[in-house]
Amino acid sequence: NRMEMPQPCPRLRAMKKTILVYIGSLNPQDGVDYLLRSLKYLVYDLKRADFHCVILGSGDSLEDLRKQSTELKLNGHVDLRGFVSEEELQTTLASADICMDPDPSSPLNDVSTWIKIMEYMAYGKPIVSFDLKETRFSAQDAALFVPCNDELAFAKATAKLMDDESLRTKMGCFGRMRVEKDLQWSVVSKNLVAAYASSNLRK
Repeated sequence: NRMEMPQPCPRLRAMKKTILVYIGSLNPQDGVDYLLRSLKYLVYDLKRADFHCVILGSGDSLEDLRKQSTELKLNGHVDLRGFVSEEELQTTLASADICMDPDPSSPLNDVSTWIKIMEYMAYGKPIVSFDLKETRFSAQDAALFVPCNDELAFAKATAKLMDDESLRTKMGCFGRMRVEKDLQWSVVSKNLVAAYASSNLRK
């Protein structure tokens, strides 16, 4: 039951730039401010203008992030679209070259597996992420991990993937396979039931 891939968005593909995508909540703990600061490094320190970053989702920080994007002089590079339809979300994800996971290290984030990581992998997309324990367990070779909360390292990893299409493809294929083989709910639920049964046996 392989999921059918939606078609990429023609408008995004026509830009002839590397498309970076973030999907998820836009609240203070989600780290999108880290993503924006890393994109500032990408443009102004690493001298890369050949990307377009689409940020999908809503939350308490949306207006602050729009303001921050302007202050960081990222206009033209970043599109904070807010809440979008399921169809737009799917076509945007299908258009992505690289998916972004800027969750910073924090007591909660260090032990949480994010649904967006699974979605990125299901779409066969390579990921740039801070090196959080649970994210590393879930994504494995589908992500490039950089030291926690290091925005310049995040920008450098993004640039590395922008320049290496074969690595992007390899990472994306790994993620897709891992979701299909190991992380699909049918597999995960069997493992949970088995773990539950064996813990009951030990009582």
